[in-house]
Amino acid sequence: ESRRGALTGIAAMLTTAASEPALALTDGALQGVAGFLGMDAGNSKEFSTDLVAANDARVKIRFSTFWPVRKDVDGVPRVGYVAQKSNQFPGESGFVQGVKRIGVNSVADLSTKQLLDAIFTSGGPIGEVAEPKLAAKPKTITGLGGQTYTMLSVRFKKISSASVLEVESRASLSAAVVAGDLFVYVMTCREATWDKSQARLTPSAESFQASLM
Repeated sequence: ESRRGALTGIAAMLTTAASEPALALTDGALQGVAGFLGMDAGNSKEFSTDLVAANDARVKIRFSTFWPVRKDVDGVPRVGYVAQKSNQFPGESGFVQGVKRIGVNSVADLSTKQLLDAIFTSGGPIGEVAEPKLAAKPKTITGLGGQTYTMLSVRFKKISSASVLEVESRASLSAAVVAGDLFVYVMTCREATWDKSQARLTPSAESFQASLM
C-alpha cells in the first residue's frame, strides 16, 4: 500500500483488543502520564485501552481526560459528555483515530499537511469539516520511552449533517506512529469557547501516549 494512498484514503479505524465498559475511568488525578510534560493534570483522570495495529501488534493508548470516555460500535474511544444528558463543558468532545500503514516509522517524518489530510478527511471520526488551518506552530515532543509526538492546534469549520451550517471550531491534537500505524488523539470545541476550553483540551491532548505492549 502506498504512502499516498494511506494518507488520502478514508482513515481506517483500529480494532480494539478487548471491550471495556462505558465511562472506563480510573479514580483520582492522573499521575506520571501528564507529568512528563511538566503540566498539572488537575482534576483529570486517566483512560487507557489496548488497540491492535495492522501488523497485529498490541498498542496501549492512554490520556488524561476531564470528560467521560466510551467506545462506539466500532470500538473507537469517544470523549465528551452526551449533550442530551449533561450541559457540562458543552461543545467539547474528542476521539482516538487510527490510520493503518501510514508509511513512516516516526510521526516526525510526516509533514503538517499530511497529518491534516489524514485527520480532517471525509468519512473520518471528526465528521464533515472545511478549511483546516494551523492556529499555532506545531510542536514535536519526545515522551516516555523515546516516543515522538507531534502536537497541533487547528482551526476548522464543522459542517452540520444538513450541510447548511458551518460552526467555527478548534482542535487540539497529539499524534504518534507506533508499529507502522498513526495514532491520533483529537479534542475539539467551538471557537467561541476556546479561551475557556483550552485549559482542558490542551493538557488532555498533551498527555496522550501510544506505545507497544
